[in-house]
Amino acid sequence: MVPPPAFSCVPLPACKAYRLAGNYNIEMYGPPAEKPEDTYSEIRIPIEKV
Repeated sequence: MVPPPAFSCVPLPACKAYRLAGNYNIEMYGPPAEKPEDTYSEIRIPIEKV
């Protein structure tokens, strides 16, 4: 089961409340699951409140 997102806003750059805070991202991939829908991954992008 994939956890719900911790942050909700329209996609950047259309979101005027936040902006990108760096030129990098952190990707995390969990081990493959038996069922593809149970596989977990994350992409974290640094943002800052405007």
